[in-house]
Amino acid sequence: MFDPTRILAARLRDLERAEAGLPAPDPVHDMRVAARRLRAALRLLRLREFDRAVKKLQDALGDVRDLQLQIAWLKGRDAVLLRRHAPLLGKVERALQSALQEWQPA
Repeated sequence: MFDPTRILAARLRDLERAEAGLPAPDPVHDMRVAARRLRAALRLLRLREFDRAVKKLQDALGDVRDLQLQIAWLKGRDAVLLRRHAPLLGKVERALQSALQEWQPA
């Protein structure tokens, strides 16, 4: 039987499960995937009014993940670009923390 509450609860659990390991690369990836799946569920259930908040979190996760991948790729390949990119990681990680605080106010 189709149960929208179970679907949303499962997607939210996926987000929560990944959050504990942030900002490590694998949890960032996992939480980004979970956010994308939550947004798909929201669209399916016609709960688009919640999409904007999830998209903001997903975008912040994407910024961190993209930079993590760029830094990993640059290691051993281009020291100059690595030195330019590495300091940016702290900035996007702080933006992610801000997005998480908006997502789950204390």
